[in-house]
Amino acid sequence: MDTPIKTLAPSILQFAHLFVMPGLVLLIPEPGFILGLKPWVFWILELAALVYTLFMIGMTKYEVTSLRVGAKSVDMKSFGIVNTAVPIENITDIYVRQNPIQALLGIGNVEVDTAGGDGIELVMVGVENPIEIQNLIIGLKGGIQ
Repeated sequence: MDTPIKTLAPSILQFAHLFVMPGLVLLIPEPGFILGLKPWVFWILELAALVYTLFMIGMTKYEVTSLRVGAKSVDMKSFGIVNTAVPIENITDIYVRQNPIQALLGIGNVEVDTAGGDGIELVMVGVENPIEIQNLIIGLKGGIQ
């Protein structure tokens, strides 16, 4: 029986730079001057980036169940929903990748690898407590051999 254990989404902290940048730009009298843009163009681009970010966060979900690790996200190339599932029994390695800022914020990427695939099969981008997620999957697997 496939029992849901944990449902996740990318952390808003993954996109903190989009929220910090406008505050820093306010310190510059003419923010568009740097790129040769009118100030209102800069703010429209910033708003578009924020809307896109919130859309992607809302449409991306990760799930760990007793039998699989899955991801549901939007493919911007085909404008479709992509569902990816990796059976727990096929997992060979689980990696946690964090840049220094992600480590400071307590977020990171959890990468799931299988023996039969070409590279990483599934990446949980910008999830909170990535090491906890890694340990959860390792526990379900019974340890990675």
